[in-house]
Amino acid sequence: MSETHRTEAACLLEQGALYPLRVGLRAPEGDLILAAVKPGGFSLYFGDAPIYHFDLEGRWQRAYIGERHFLKGLDGSVHALDRVRDQGSMVLKRRRLEYAAAVELDALARATASELARGVMRAEYEFVPPPGTRGRALSGEALLELLDRITRWDSAAWFAQRERFVSACLHDEFLPPECSGAVIVPATRGAASGLAFAHARQAPAWSADAEEFEHIALGVKQLWGLRLRQAKTLYVAGSDFYKQSVEIIADRLAAAARVFPIRASGTQPRDAARPDPLEPGLEPALEGIHGFLDDYAEPRPSRADWARFATLGLKRMSLGVESGDPATRALYGKSWLASDLAQVVSEIKAAGVAISLLVLAGAGGDARALPHREQTAALLDSLELGAGDHVFLLDEREIRDPGAAEGLEPIDSVDRARDEAAFKQALAFLKDRRVKVLPYTFEKQLA
Repeated sequence: MSETHRTEAACLLEQGALYPLRVGLRAPEGDLILAAVKPGGFSLYFGDAPIYHFDLEGRWQRAYIGERHFLKGLDGSVHALDRVRDQGSMVLKRRRLEYAAAVELDALARATASELARGVMRAEYEFVPPPGTRGRALSGEALLELLDRITRWDSAAWFAQRERFVSACLHDEFLPPECSGAVIVPATRGAASGLAFAHARQAPAWSADAEEFEHIALGVKQLWGLRLRQAKTLYVAGSDFYKQSVEIIADRLAAAARVFPIRASGTQPRDAARPDPLEPGLEPALEGIHGFLDDYAEPRPSRADWARFATLGLKRMSLGVESGDPATRALYGKSWLASDLAQVVSEIKAAGVAISLLVLAGAGGDARALPHREQTAALLDSLELGAGDHVFLLDEREIRDPGAAEGLEPIDSVDRARDEAAFKQALAFLKDRRVKVLPYTFEKQLA
């Protein structure tokens, strides 16, 4: 390493606007350590690595150790993320760690915080404040309190966390792309959980009544705790939720907004004006509610219903679109009509709610690649999409129900990148409407 190299910790101490409250810790030997607070989170940078990110409850969320990147979920699970070369391109791969490896990382986070706290109490570090007016110094007292919160997360605490996660009716699932960091409150759950638009339609196996739904929402709020200051979106989950009666939908949206206040459009988040990210007692307001729908036949909400939902906080709807080609859709057990989708999009847009369309790249396999691509482009061209709307290209291999599209051969991995590029080219016209076209994979769910 050259003598002019400046570590990540040193750079962020000077210019880390993301962390309005921070301090450097310098020992006689070794790299500068940065302890920094942002709204809803606390980070430790030991030079360039390791790096730990925590919420304000003391739960670690991300860690960069050596050249590895680890993520810790609210359910206590740990995933490792690696960048690997696949067919000449660097792609993100993730894998869930076994229990023993996850426990080892939990212990390492606690030990790191404990050792640092001992050094602070023994005055082994010089406190280095951020320069000039580029931030405020984190006090030694506040730092020790944050480190103490981290050390409390032993195996028993993480086990209790998992119990709370289960009692809140949450589960591992694939979410609409913009909801990977959302607060999730389940309202319905079918046999296929989460984003199931490639699955055959099944009636919900469970639907929360009004009292149960609000109880679940309160449990989710308790589960998040101070991490709520990081969240922006509330996802009322269930692929069948918007197929319920209008009164049920409105009641659940109103209950969700009571438990998790929704910020009015055009107003600034409270954190933007708050000088101290550690200030207690201020409840964050979320930017809005996100929904999902993949069945456009009647019964469905009307134009007036969508407008009503918008007043209750609905800001964006993700719509599952397997393909614009009816024959390709049929392979996935779907028979919705393009005219119904067009009407739904028009009515949602009239309510001032943004649209995200989730399209299956590779749907139909090699045999139907061309009609799938061409007819999907034609379908999207017919929809009233505009600025603020998104089209996500999801990998069909990751979404497909093992029982659906039996005998269908997927586009092979060699041609997948070429197919995606061709799909993006076919949808290039959307750029003129300021609609973003974005590839998306499971690997990005936690990244």
